[in-house]
This record gives sequence, structure tokens and C-alpha cells, in this order.
Amino acid sequence: MLITPFLFLLLSGVITALIAQFRKLGAFKWFFVGLLLPFASILIALFWPAPRSENFGGH
Repeated sequence: MLITPFLFLLLSGVITALIAQFRKLGAFKWFFVGLLLPFASILIALFWPAPRSENFGGH
């Protein structure tokens, strides 16, 4: 089954809401936080500093 981007975001929100519900934190607001988690991980990956070549034995 091919997971579309919308389904991926929805699944992220539902999983986060379920975890919040089981911990009694209020699932409704955490659903929307879960929708933003994939975007946050993309931003972290984009702005993470690149490794320097001397760390890998480059010349």
C-alpha cells in the first residue's frame, strides 16, 4: 500500500493523539501537534550542520 503524504500526516496526528489520550494529556490539541511533527523533522534535517570532511579522512 502506498502511503500518500496526507495519510502520513494523518497517521502521525492519530498516533500522537492516542499516546496523549493514554497519558491523559488531552488528545485533541496533541492531534494537531502530531500533524506538525513530520515538518519539524524535515526542518531539523535541513538545518543540521553538515559533517566536515576532515572527520571522515578527506583531503
